[in-house]
Amino acid sequence: MIEENRAPWQPTWSAGEAAGGMPYNAVSGKGYSGANALYLSMAKVLNGYADDRWLTFKQAQDLGANIRKGERGTTLPKWLELAEKDGAQDKGSDKNDDKKQKRMVPILFTVFNADQCEGLAPAPQRKQLTEMERHEQCEKLLADSGVEIVYAGTQPCYIPGWDRIIVPKREDFAKIDLFYSVALHELGHASGHKSRLDRDLSGKFGSESYAREELNAEIFSFMVGQRLQIGHDGAQHAAYLQHWVKIVRDDPKAILTACRNAEKMCDFLGIAKYEHEATPKVERTQEQANAHTATHDQERVVAIPANARPVPARQRGQDRAQDFGMAM
Repeated sequence: MIEENRAPWQPTWSAGEAAGGMPYNAVSGKGYSGANALYLSMAKVLNGYADDRWLTFKQAQDLGANIRKGERGTTLPKWLELAEKDGAQDKGSDKNDDKKQKRMVPILFTVFNADQCEGLAPAPQRKQLTEMERHEQCEKLLADSGVEIVYAGTQPCYIPGWDRIIVPKREDFAKIDLFYSVALHELGHASGHKSRLDRDLSGKFGSESYAREELNAEIFSFMVGQRLQIGHDGAQHAAYLQHWVKIVRDDPKAILTACRNAEKMCDFLGIAKYEHEATPKVERTQEQANAHTATHDQERVVAIPANARPVPARQRGQDRAQDFGMAM
């Protein structure tokens, strides 16, 4: 999508519209984060889903619902940090080094959008902020950051050497939401100052380092626009698209790194993830429950040949996962 001169995280809604939202789990009500949030946002747009809720096959069943036959799930990684002992010996020492090295291990799981479900209760309505409420929370974020902001000129920017943000005056913007979107984009850059998250801000315009930092800030802006309901102006990224194409080609993990950085920026600046009400469970009568079970039992009936050989447990797990659209 980047190669087609459009970023995959571009939202299809404007500031304050009820349609906008970040993906969240239907059972816990908690928003997904990092690359998973971006990936599910893209999946929602590409598949034409209208619901922001996602859940696993079992979670759908626990809520009294089911996944429609033939639907394919979206596989996501959950990263776990594991510690393992390093058996190598230190030079000049006969003792083993007991220091533990940490490594990240992905555990794959599959979720389905609420639009792929049958019998799921409607999503609890999220409170839509008024224009005043949106702007008040943006002002508080800017003030709480402690970064100096100068309202002047025509070109917004962040100057690391001075630790200063320069943004045109509010009246120079077509909408006040756009003003805050731009100001918070620059605040995202400011979070990388050596006294804060200490990212590489040394790159000059046109360099790979500069483009990587813009990718961090662009995904951060998308997340902020969704979470604060101020929208996101994708026109600002046009100058960097071809740089991003090259970066992603050379380093396929660049998007994941940028998503991780963007989430750290949100956490550091106190921009909370979505918190929604959990989806209520649909209570079924005993007759409905029996009919539901019978229907799915019939779908699982398979003719077993007389000469069939037992399938190893691992293979059975793979077959079961493939039924649900999972990758093992």
